[in-house]
Amino acid sequence: MLVVHHLRERKAGPQTPVTVVQCRTHRRAFTLYPLGHVPYGHLAVAPVTLDGQVLFSTVSEPAASDRRSF
Repeated sequence: MLVVHHLRERKAGPQTPVTVVQCRTHRRAFTLYPLGHVPYGHLAVAPVTLDGQVLFSTVSEPAASDRRSF
């Protein structure tokens, strides 16, 4: 069972708190980082905002004639 143990300030990267989660069954804790970020990272490694919106994509949209209706 996962529970939020506490929030803590980041030491690097965006100045949003990270969440420390604990598994009560296994008595282990780990940190959840903002989407697209990694521990000790100063910049995002994925092109997403903190709420998960894609900033840009390298995948092009299929043309209207290529789209299928299901």
